[in-house]
Amino acid sequence: MAPTVQTSEWKTLAEQASVEMDGDKLQAIVNQLCAALDAESQRRRPSIDPAGNNANHSGEMPFSL
Repeated sequence: MAPTVQTSEWKTLAEQASVEMDGDKLQAIVNQLCAALDAESQRRRPSIDPAGNNANHSGEMPFSL
């Protein structure tokens, strides 16, 4: 399982990866970066309940017809 990383850390991890010369350390940083980006993606994606409804939906259309 990937380590838990706060979503705000992905930029710092990307900067670290860009200058890391040790392959093993680089791989560890990239793994953390992937976890951080996945977490950021999940945070930004709207939640869908099991019935297929948007759990963040207020009942209003997200756009005008």
